[in-house]
Amino acid sequence: MRTYYTRRTLLPDGMVQLRARWSAVSSFAMALGILGLPAAFLPVNDMFGLAILCVLAVLVLLLLVAPPRRILTFDKVGRVLRIRHCGVLAERKPRDIDFKEIESIAVKEAGSKGAYALHTVHAELCGTESLYLCTVYDDLETAVLKREMVALFPSRRA
Repeated sequence: MRTYYTRRTLLPDGMVQLRARWSAVSSFAMALGILGLPAAFLPVNDMFGLAILCVLAVLVLLLLVAPPRRILTFDKVGRVLRIRHCGVLAERKPRDIDFKEIESIAVKEAGSKGAYALHTVHAELCGTESLYLCTVYDDLETAVLKREMVALFPSRRA
């Protein structure tokens, strides 16, 4: 499971937007770069090693410049949760989940990172499915997010 660290934005019309960035992107890019360096020195052919090095360098730069991101929009007017993936691993069409399909939004403790407490946000869908949305790493952000989720889903608890 990928962990997405989040920043919250309140949009017009009462929409809540969570912009999340994949937490391991810089570590993954650096590991890819370091592991790719020996490939440049393969004795197969000088041009082959150079080609591998160039491809890996471009991939590392793409990951660092346009990291995989997830944008979650709780659209109050359209009554839909829109999940979009952007960056290198972008999807063409966002996933829309109607508010009727969401039983609750659960905010659970998930440990800590340094001085910050981590909280995961899950959408509990009808049935038994729990969909991971993102990780919030600030207690104040978590409290505000819980309050906004209760406002969006008044009959349900966050």
